[in-house]
Amino acid sequence: MIKQIAVAVFSLGLAFAQGPEGSPQERMDKLAKELNLTADQKAKLEPIFKEQAEKMRALRDENKGSRREMMKGMREIQEQNDAKISEVLTAEQKTKWDEIKKERVREFREGRKGRRP
Repeated sequence: MIKQIAVAVFSLGLAFAQGPEGSPQERMDKLAKELNLTADQKAKLEPIFKEQAEKMRALRDENKGSRREMMKGMREIQEQNDAKISEVLTAEQKTKWDEIKKERVREFREGRKGRRP
């Protein structure tokens, strides 16, 4: 169970910190579209995504040999980021955002199943 949680946190960290959408601005733009964010919300979220990307990058550089430590750090960064983002979103947007995160975890897990021998 702990391993599954770690994989989920790791995948969310990757999805939000270096996801296929690219830069923090591109990820924020995608989220803005998915959640119909206001201009004020976008302005508040942009520095949050940039800070997260910087923290994740630094964490990867610092923990190149320790996957366990890197995952622990990613989990902490993601939890901090989630709290900051939640403060900006409306209740309806939070619900939608939770659904988006769950879907990304599901997609990550399905993709991993296909790679196992």
